[in-house]
Amino acid sequence: MNESSASRVRLTVDGAFVEVAAGASVVVAIALAHAAMNTPVRGTRISVSGEPRAALCGMGVC
Repeated sequence: MNESSASRVRLTVDGAFVEVAAGASVVVAIALAHAAMNTPVRGTRISVSGEPRAALCGMGVC
């Protein structure tokens, strides 16, 4: 494995294969996967009232 490929991570998100930089947040992978599928991200979590919510930087999840 060369240095370039070692700094990348390949994964599957909602059926789409994506490649992100090592250390990138899960939110980046989710956004890239949905962009590749041309579908909106409907949320990464559910609020207490049942509404979809996206991850927010600064809350420790992105």
